[in-house]
Amino acid sequence: MSESSELAQLREYPIMDYLNSKGITLREEGNKAWCSSPFSRDSNWSFCVYKDTNSFFDWSTGIS
Repeated sequence: MSESSELAQLREYPIMDYLNSKGITLREEGNKAWCSSPFSRDSNWSFCVYKDTNSFFDWSTGIS
């Protein structure tokens, strides 16, 4: 399997499923889900998963 096809498979894997598998609690609100940032020690609900596009934005670090 080529690197590009592996990356395409990873992009299809639901971010919410991955976070749940790591024990991260998400709070769902419509087409979004929120949790504390997995990239920082932020204790606020600043990490947003956009369920309809399977994308995210981390408001505490600016990572997307």
